[in-house]
Amino acid sequence: SCTTCRIGYYQQATGATACTACPLGKHASATGQTSCTLCERGTYSANLGSTSCTSCGAGKVQNATGETTCEACEPGRVQSNSRQSECADCEAGKYSSAGASSCEACNGGSYSHAGAWNCSSCVGGTYASAGSGTCSTCDNGTYSGDGSSECTKCDGGTWSGASASTCTSCAPGTYSGAGAETCTECDAGMYSRSAASS
Repeated sequence: SCTTCRIGYYQQATGATACTACPLGKHASATGQTSCTLCERGTYSANLGSTSCTSCGAGKVQNATGETTCEACEPGRVQSNSRQSECADCEAGKYSSAGASSCEACNGGSYSHAGAWNCSSCVGGTYASAGSGTCSTCDNGTYSGDGSSECTKCDGGTWSGASASTCTSCAPGTYSGAGAETCTECDAGMYSRSAASS
């Protein structure tokens, strides 16, 4: 009597004396097969005689059928589910390394565009809270250094315009309160001999 080919094997010819193992990238999940089935997108088979295909795990994808490996998502792209064929860009304010299953939020004082693999530091005169896609400009009367998550109010006796990385001292004969965008001249009958008067 003849023997049925076991799972993972096939034979398409009549009068055969043996069955053949399914090649890499294919499988046979039932007995008595005359051909093997290509692994679907999002799966792979790295062994001869496979009875099923293996799902690509989170952070990895396979866009073609009949493949033997999965591809890691590129930096700035992720896939949180298994058995997928495409990675998705991280949204602005987030980033990822290669093969990631999720995006990480940028720290305060930094930002990123969509699809970023790292975050960039905000320059002086700007700021960003955690997870920001852009840096915002500091208002008049405030300042910030590089990589700031907030702007700081200028001290009395100093002033700043918008986007300032430092505050400027008021000139002699002028004064200001905290958070000033300009210095005010001393009224008639009053004076200020030193710079940075408040």
